[in-house]
Amino acid sequence: MPVLTRLIPSPVVVDIRRGAMDDLAGLLADQRISSSGRLAVAISDGSGRALKERLAPDLPGADWYPVSDGTIDSAVKLADGIKGNRYDAVVGLGGGKIIDVAKYAAARVGLPMVAVATNLSHDGLCSPVATLDNDNGRGSYGVPTPIAVVIDLDVIREAPVRFVRSGIGDAISNISCVADWELAHEVNGEEIDGLAAAMARQAGEAVLRHPGGVGDDSFLKVLAEGLVLTGISMSVAGDSRPASGACHEINHAFDLLYPQRAASHG
Repeated sequence: MPVLTRLIPSPVVVDIRRGAMDDLAGLLADQRISSSGRLAVAISDGSGRALKERLAPDLPGADWYPVSDGTIDSAVKLADGIKGNRYDAVVGLGGGKIIDVAKYAAARVGLPMVAVATNLSHDGLCSPVATLDNDNGRGSYGVPTPIAVVIDLDVIREAPVRFVRSGIGDAISNISCVADWELAHEVNGEEIDGLAAAMARQAGEAVLRHPGGVGDDSFLKVLAEGLVLTGISMSVAGDSRPASGACHEINHAFDLLYPQRAASHG
């Protein structure tokens, strides 16, 4: 009998709303994520450390691991610290760099990973890719998709607005990325995945055409959903092609030419 469908790696839980952080402990107690409450939580020095004080009383079985930067060395160090401690899952609590470090470390030790985003700066929070700095600049590493994604809009509002603008740029760039992909298909015969292309393009279009602004909950939710869907579109395609075109190549070139510029991805 022919295969009539395909299996697509995707989170078992996506929670995007105001107050989502208040229910994080309950989500992490989901038997699909953690049966014992033993969790390794990677946190940033900024927003993650502040949220630790709020969350720690409800997560007595968690160990907290501060992460200083988004390098491959930090990811390996985190994996080494986690190894052998019988955790059920790894939680990345912070911005894009912390989530990428946690994704890589979780993959290295064979544990599921939960992404708890504190800003919406780019689409990596639910993607099967960890982007980490290394000795040669920056590398992209294949990892499993997070098993759950939590985005509290109240926490997102506390982050600098430049992070939201960065996420807007990353989401809208899907439109040109898919156009580049379609052109490569027409000119070079590159295989295109129609489902992945549709998901990425519609995520970008939803953000572009939303009438709200960066201060509106309805807009922030659409942006968060768009970034999550973009990450899943990469899982569908098997690589970052739906959300990485010429615009990303130009951005990566600037990163290599001017490593100290510290510009946001979007």
